[in-house]
Amino acid sequence: MRCPLQGRTTHSASALPPTGAHWRQDNVIVSYMLGAAGGWAGRGQSGDGQRIRIVSPTESVSSVFRNYINFKGRAQRSEFWWFTLFTVIVSVVLGILGSALPALNVLEGIYSLAVLLPSLAVTVRRLHDTDRPAWWLLIYLAVFLAWVIGGIILAVSIGIDDPEVLETDFQDWPGYTAYIIGCLLFSLAGAVTMIVVCAQRGTAGANRYGPDPLAAGSGPGESGMGG
Repeated sequence: MRCPLQGRTTHSASALPPTGAHWRQDNVIVSYMLGAAGGWAGRGQSGDGQRIRIVSPTESVSSVFRNYINFKGRAQRSEFWWFTLFTVIVSVVLGILGSALPALNVLEGIYSLAVLLPSLAVTVRRLHDTDRPAWWLLIYLAVFLAWVIGGIILAVSIGIDDPEVLETDFQDWPGYTAYIIGCLLFSLAGAVTMIVVCAQRGTAGANRYGPDPLAAGSGPGESGMGG
Protein backbone atom coordinates (compact mmCIF):
# COMPACT_ATOMS: atom_id res chain seq x y z
CA MET A 1 0.00 0.00 0.00
CA ARG A 2 1.27 3.48 -0.91
CA CYS A 3 1.95 5.57 2.11
CA PRO A 4 -0.20 8.77 1.98
CA LEU A 5 2.84 10.79 3.06
CA GLN A 6 5.05 9.41 0.30
CA GLY A 7 6.23 12.04 -2.10
CA ARG A 8 5.60 14.94 0.26
CA THR A 9 8.36 17.42 0.81
CA THR A 10 9.78 17.43 4.29
CA HIS A 11 11.80 20.18 5.93
CA SER A 12 14.93 19.75 7.94
CA ALA A 13 15.37 21.53 11.26
CA SER A 14 17.75 23.99 9.65
CA ALA A 15 15.03 25.10 7.21
CA LEU A 16 12.55 26.03 9.95
CA PRO A 17 12.08 29.69 10.90
CA PRO A 18 14.40 30.88 13.69
CA THR A 19 12.92 31.14 17.16
CA GLY A 20 13.69 32.53 20.60
CA ALA A 21 16.92 34.44 20.90
CA HIS A 22 17.52 34.15 17.14
CA TRP A 23 14.93 36.77 16.40
CA ARG A 24 16.42 40.25 15.92
CA GLN A 25 14.52 43.16 17.52
CA ASP A 26 13.61 45.24 14.47
CA ASN A 27 11.46 47.96 16.00
CA VAL A 28 10.31 49.50 19.23
CA ILE A 29 7.11 47.41 19.45
CA VAL A 30 9.15 44.21 19.42
CA SER A 31 11.36 45.69 22.13
CA TYR A 32 8.31 46.36 24.28
CA MET A 33 6.89 42.87 23.74
CA LEU A 34 10.13 41.03 24.48
CA GLY A 35 10.96 43.25 27.43
CA ALA A 36 7.54 42.79 28.99
CA ALA A 37 7.64 39.07 28.38
CA GLY A 38 10.47 38.54 30.78
CA GLY A 39 13.39 40.93 30.69
CA TRP A 40 16.31 39.13 29.15
CA ALA A 41 15.10 37.51 25.96
CA GLY A 42 18.12 35.30 25.86
CA ARG A 43 21.53 35.86 24.40
CA GLY A 44 22.38 34.53 21.02
CA GLN A 45 23.07 35.60 17.50
CA SER A 46 20.59 36.80 14.95
CA GLY A 47 20.73 35.67 11.37
CA ASP A 48 23.18 38.46 10.55
CA GLY A 49 25.52 37.46 13.34
CA GLN A 50 24.65 40.37 15.62
CA ARG A 51 24.10 39.94 19.34
CA ILE A 52 20.68 40.68 20.79
CA ARG A 53 19.65 41.59 24.33
CA ILE A 54 16.43 43.06 25.66
CA VAL A 55 16.29 44.66 29.11
CA SER A 56 13.19 44.66 31.29
CA PRO A 57 11.33 47.82 32.36
CA THR A 58 12.80 47.77 35.87
CA GLU A 59 16.33 47.25 34.56
CA SER A 60 15.87 50.09 32.09
CA VAL A 61 14.60 52.61 34.65
CA SER A 62 17.21 51.68 37.27
CA SER A 63 19.97 51.86 34.65
CA VAL A 64 18.98 55.37 33.62
CA PHE A 65 18.92 56.59 37.21
CA ARG A 66 22.28 54.92 37.92
CA ASN A 67 23.68 56.86 34.97
CA TYR A 68 21.97 60.05 36.15
CA ILE A 69 24.39 62.50 34.50
CA ASN A 70 26.28 60.10 32.25
CA PHE A 71 26.32 61.61 28.77
CA LYS A 72 28.91 59.19 27.42
CA GLY A 73 28.52 55.81 25.74
CA ARG A 74 25.42 54.25 24.23
CA ALA A 75 21.91 53.16 25.23
CA GLN A 76 19.87 50.55 23.40
CA ARG A 77 16.29 51.15 22.33
CA SER A 78 14.54 49.14 25.03
CA GLU A 79 16.40 51.04 27.77
CA PHE A 80 15.46 54.41 26.28
CA TRP A 81 11.80 53.64 25.49
CA TRP A 82 11.01 51.87 28.76
CA PHE A 83 12.32 54.90 30.67
CA THR A 84 10.34 57.23 28.40
CA LEU A 85 7.17 55.24 29.07
CA PHE A 86 7.91 55.33 32.81
CA THR A 87 8.28 59.13 32.87
CA VAL A 88 5.08 59.63 30.86
CA ILE A 89 3.04 57.37 33.15
CA VAL A 90 4.34 59.03 36.32
CA SER A 91 3.70 62.50 34.87
CA VAL A 92 0.11 61.57 33.99
CA VAL A 93 -0.52 60.11 37.45
CA LEU A 94 0.91 63.19 39.18
CA GLY A 95 -1.13 65.43 36.88
CA ILE A 96 -4.33 63.61 37.83
CA LEU A 97 -3.47 63.82 41.53
CA GLY A 98 -2.70 67.53 41.15
CA SER A 99 -6.08 68.13 39.52
CA ALA A 100 -7.87 66.36 42.36
CA LEU A 101 -5.69 67.86 45.12
CA PRO A 102 -4.14 71.20 44.06
CA ALA A 103 -1.77 71.02 47.02
CA LEU A 104 0.01 68.15 45.23
CA ASN A 105 0.78 70.19 42.10
CA VAL A 106 4.24 70.88 43.49
CA LEU A 107 5.06 67.15 43.17
CA GLU A 108 4.76 67.29 39.39
CA GLY A 109 7.21 70.19 39.26
CA ILE A 110 9.68 68.42 41.54
CA TYR A 111 9.41 65.23 39.51
CA SER A 112 9.96 67.08 36.21
CA LEU A 113 13.14 68.63 37.59
CA ALA A 114 14.29 65.28 38.99
CA VAL A 115 14.04 63.46 35.64
CA LEU A 116 15.31 66.30 33.46
CA LEU A 117 19.03 65.42 33.56
CA PRO A 118 18.63 61.61 33.29
CA SER A 119 16.19 62.10 30.41
CA LEU A 120 18.69 64.25 28.54
CA ALA A 121 21.51 61.83 29.36
CA VAL A 122 19.72 58.71 28.10
CA THR A 123 18.63 60.60 24.97
CA VAL A 124 22.24 61.53 24.26
CA ARG A 125 23.33 57.90 24.75
CA ARG A 126 20.51 56.75 22.44
CA LEU A 127 21.74 59.19 19.79
CA HIS A 128 25.25 57.85 20.30
CA ASP A 129 23.98 54.33 19.73
CA THR A 130 22.86 55.42 16.24
CA ASP A 131 26.26 57.09 15.74
CA ARG A 132 24.78 60.58 16.00
CA PRO A 133 26.24 63.41 18.11
CA ALA A 134 24.47 65.09 21.02
CA TRP A 135 23.96 68.16 18.84
CA TRP A 136 20.72 66.55 17.68
CA LEU A 137 19.25 67.70 21.01
CA LEU A 138 19.28 71.20 19.54
CA ILE A 139 16.03 70.18 17.84
CA TYR A 140 14.37 70.62 21.24
CA LEU A 141 16.00 74.03 21.64
CA ALA A 142 14.86 75.03 18.16
CA VAL A 143 11.26 74.16 19.05
CA PHE A 144 11.47 76.19 22.28
CA LEU A 145 12.99 79.17 20.48
CA ALA A 146 10.27 79.00 17.82
CA TRP A 147 7.62 79.60 20.48
CA VAL A 148 9.58 82.37 22.19
CA ILE A 149 10.79 84.21 19.09
CA GLY A 150 7.42 83.79 17.36
CA GLY A 151 5.66 85.33 20.36
CA ILE A 152 8.11 88.23 20.46
CA ILE A 153 7.68 88.93 16.74
CA LEU A 154 3.92 88.82 17.11
CA ALA A 155 3.97 91.23 20.07
CA VAL A 156 6.34 93.66 18.35
CA SER A 157 4.35 93.70 15.12
CA ILE A 158 1.12 94.36 17.02
CA GLY A 159 2.76 96.98 19.21
CA ILE A 160 3.95 98.92 16.19
CA ASP A 161 0.51 98.94 14.54
CA ASP A 162 -1.72 99.32 17.61
CA PRO A 163 -0.06 99.31 21.07
CA GLU A 164 -3.41 99.28 22.85
CA VAL A 165 -4.11 95.78 21.54
CA LEU A 166 -1.25 94.47 23.70
CA GLU A 167 -3.33 95.26 26.77
CA THR A 168 -5.99 92.76 25.72
CA ASP A 169 -5.87 89.00 26.26
CA PHE A 170 -3.17 87.20 24.29
CA GLN A 171 -5.82 85.04 22.62
CA ASP A 172 -7.44 88.15 21.17
CA TRP A 173 -4.31 89.37 19.41
CA PRO A 174 -4.44 89.46 15.60
CA GLY A 175 -2.38 86.60 14.23
CA TYR A 176 -2.65 84.54 17.44
CA THR A 177 -4.22 81.55 15.65
CA ALA A 178 -1.56 81.52 12.91
CA TYR A 179 1.16 81.76 15.58
CA ILE A 180 -0.21 78.78 17.52
CA ILE A 181 -0.73 76.64 14.42
CA GLY A 182 2.73 77.43 13.07
CA CYS A 183 4.47 76.63 16.36
CA LEU A 184 2.46 73.44 16.83
CA LEU A 185 3.40 72.21 13.35
CA PHE A 186 7.06 73.03 13.99
CA SER A 187 6.90 71.22 17.35
CA LEU A 188 5.27 68.21 15.72
CA ALA A 189 7.99 68.06 13.08
CA GLY A 190 10.68 68.19 15.75
CA ALA A 191 8.99 65.52 17.87
CA VAL A 192 8.49 63.17 14.93
CA THR A 193 12.12 63.61 13.90
CA MET A 194 13.40 62.68 17.36
CA ILE A 195 11.00 59.73 17.65
CA VAL A 196 12.17 58.32 14.31
CA VAL A 197 15.83 58.82 15.19
CA CYS A 198 15.53 57.26 18.65
CA ALA A 199 13.53 54.32 17.28
CA GLN A 200 16.26 53.35 14.83
CA ARG A 201 18.48 50.33 15.36
CA GLY A 202 21.85 51.15 16.85
CA THR A 203 25.15 50.69 15.08
CA ALA A 204 26.17 47.03 14.99
CA GLY A 205 29.40 46.60 16.90
CA ALA A 206 31.49 49.36 18.41
CA ASN A 207 31.29 52.90 17.07
CA ARG A 208 33.05 56.17 17.98
CA TYR A 209 30.99 56.46 21.17
CA GLY A 210 31.72 53.06 22.66
CA PRO A 211 30.97 49.33 22.46
CA ASP A 212 27.69 47.88 21.30
CA PRO A 213 25.22 47.74 24.25
CA LEU A 214 23.73 44.61 22.65
CA ALA A 215 27.04 42.75 22.81
CA ALA A 216 27.17 39.71 25.05
CA GLY A 217 28.43 40.51 28.52
CA SER A 218 27.41 44.16 28.59
CA GLY A 219 24.70 45.08 31.06
CA PRO A 220 22.25 47.98 30.67
CA GLY A 221 24.03 51.28 31.11
CA GLU A 222 27.48 49.74 31.22
CA SER A 223 28.45 50.64 27.67
CA GLY A 224 28.88 54.28 28.49
CA MET A 225 31.25 54.04 31.42
CA GLY A 226 34.39 54.23 29.38
CA GLY A 227 33.30 55.55 25.99
